[in-house]
Amino acid sequence: MIRDARVSDIPALIRLGALFHGEINIADIAPYDPESCIRILQGHIDNPLACVLVSEAEGRIIGVIGGCIVPIWWNFNLQAAQQMYYFVERSSRSIGELKLFTE
Repeated sequence: MIRDARVSDIPALIRLGALFHGEINIADIAPYDPESCIRILQGHIDNPLACVLVSEAEGRIIGVIGGCIVPIWWNFNLQAAQQMYYFVERSSRSIGELKLFTE
């Protein structure tokens, strides 16, 4: 199931963020900071120009995608949607990832 993220989902999204960070092998140059993740997620969940969706399976959050509406860099009066992040647990990628992008 795909649904809007809620502030109460943040602990599960912090877990996904840590999993994502562990897969991209950049800890030496960009350490994982859960507090930053919390602030970003709270800001996106509460922002009418942002969207955070979660993929749920059997009552557990297995994926997330977040984006926002931003001005186009060459014309502040024009706006575009921009994906900021997405991640699906490795064991659910064949299902969870597809749902985040198609539902």
